[in-house]
Amino acid sequence: MVNPRQTITIQGEGVELLITPSMYRAALTRGMDLTLADGADTAEVWDMYVKHVYLAYRNAMEVAAFDGKPAPLRTYDLADFEAWAAGEGKARFVELMGVIVYLRTGKTIEELTAEAQSKKKPKSSAMFRSWLRGSRSGTGS
Repeated sequence: MVNPRQTITIQGEGVELLITPSMYRAALTRGMDLTLADGADTAEVWDMYVKHVYLAYRNAMEVAAFDGKPAPLRTYDLADFEAWAAGEGKARFVELMGVIVYLRTGKTIEELTAEAQSKKKPKSSAMFRSWLRGSRSGTGS
């Protein structure tokens, strides 16, 4: 079981994250786009997951405020999370990508990759056999 409460360190300070479906409410209210035009574009995927981590941060802050906890002394914006993911927090960010995937799907990245591989149809050589037969008949062989 993966805990939806996670902590990261930005500029030496602990930052709480809450990875739950309610974090997407902030994306809707802020007009944040979480769609991928090209899932093979690693920069685009990276950017999307930075936004997920930022949304988890906003979610944790909103839930804490609802519970009557005092606001943190320092708040962070999306640019802070982008700098963190590209620099000091790069290794932790890669871990969080797996956590986010698991909490959204109930499966690890490895499980999802294996499923995707098993769904790929093997290339059939029947098409090539018929093409070869057609070629032979066209040449008079």
